[in-house]
Amino acid sequence: MKYNFFWKYLVFLSLVSVVLIAISALFSVFRDGVMLAIIGLFFMVLTSIAYYYATKKTLASPNKMAFIQLVMMTVVLKIILIMTIVALYYKAVKPQSKYFIFPFLIIYFIFSVFETIFSYKMAKSQ
Repeated sequence: MKYNFFWKYLVFLSLVSVVLIAISALFSVFRDGVMLAIIGLFFMVLTSIAYYYATKKTLASPNKMAFIQLVMMTVVLKIILIMTIVALYYKAVKPQSKYFIFPFLIIYFIFSVFETIFSYKMAKSQ
């Protein structure tokens, strides 16, 4: 697998996410969550890049379980960090709408699917 697949789709999904954030800002029910979605986008891009390099390293490792361990560790850490980000945002901003989290969750879902696809392709190519 060519590794520029990752970079092309990362840029594409980042642009799609920016458009989705802009669209969500048009709706008053989601307006409280726009900043959280922007924070989430930066977080997801950074974690995707870190996961990409870690995946390359673990796939080259002689330890055949390293990749599975990386996937499990990444899922747990990402969930803990996301819960922390949302809790801190909620405490700091005190959003009026209970739907403030939807734009953030959409970005999380988009990047989670992307990471699953590219890890599968990278693992399959090894």
